[in-house]
Amino acid sequence: MKLSPLVIDLFCGAGGFSRGFKEAGYKIILGIDNDKNPARTYKQNFPEAYVLVEDIKNITAQLIKDITGYEQPDLVIGGPPCEPFTPTNPRRKPNPLDRLYSDSIGQLVLHFIRLVGELKPRIFIMENVPAILDGPLKNALRREFARVGYKRIYFNLLRAEDYGTPSHRLRVFISNIEIKPKRKV
Repeated sequence: MKLSPLVIDLFCGAGGFSRGFKEAGYKIILGIDNDKNPARTYKQNFPEAYVLVEDIKNITAQLIKDITGYEQPDLVIGGPPCEPFTPTNPRRKPNPLDRLYSDSIGQLVLHFIRLVGELKPRIFIMENVPAILDGPLKNALRREFARVGYKRIYFNLLRAEDYGTPSHRLRVFISNIEIKPKRKV
């Protein structure tokens, strides 16, 4: 019997990111979000998964292992909030590095990276707006992932419309694997 790869979704929301992996045959074992309403929806969408309603800053790899019973997930996914990085935010900090290191919401990206480093999944994928790569941010993200043990990082730019969605949105998927864009379905 072939085992399904295990997925942990940080910043899970209602589970849009997890859904694609579940449909591809992955086993969703845990979703984490700090808002109880989307977490409740996530639990409805993934009744087999554990759901934690908690601030990611308070989560440790040991807590995740204790809850799930698994030592190491195959895949960690997540979409930290994009507000500090998106150009449409009128309160976005002018200095790109301040968006990551000084903005309390931007620092959630660093907590994603911290947990990836603690959990050591075979694959991680973090989704965000392309502006998370502005100026020196791309190199800062490379350094942060290298610091936790991931030397090879890919910045995969994908267009939502190439995947059959009714929207025109460009997103970056930061990962330790290259994601080759697929054309319209």
